[in-house]
Amino acid sequence: MLSSLRPKVFGSTLLFLFTMSTSWASGLEEPEVLSPVVSPTQPCKISVVTNENDYKRALFHYTFAVGQETQTAQDSASNMVRSHQAARLQSCNQNARAVTDGHGKPVRDGLFQIVINY
Repeated sequence: MLSSLRPKVFGSTLLFLFTMSTSWASGLEEPEVLSPVVSPTQPCKISVVTNENDYKRALFHYTFAVGQETQTAQDSASNMVRSHQAARLQSCNQNARAVTDGHGKPVRDGLFQIVINY
């Protein structure tokens, strides 16, 4: 009985070590979550301008990738542009973009801050 158990234990151990080494080498680790530190007493010194490219990109996304009807896609694209503007003001970063739901509205974290995708 011991002789038939030894190859199974060896094979299981080898499989475990191989799986751990490949997951470690591929960078599968816990992500580090960083929240932007913005003082509420200091306003941002950026100007948020409506960006036509943001709207066109969002409209293309909601029309073709999501498959929404024209009016719904236009509403979602407008929501997404507003979400991006709010994220840029929140982070004081002109290039920040908000993580949005299926209708362009911002996804918020537990502190009611917009989740930002840099």
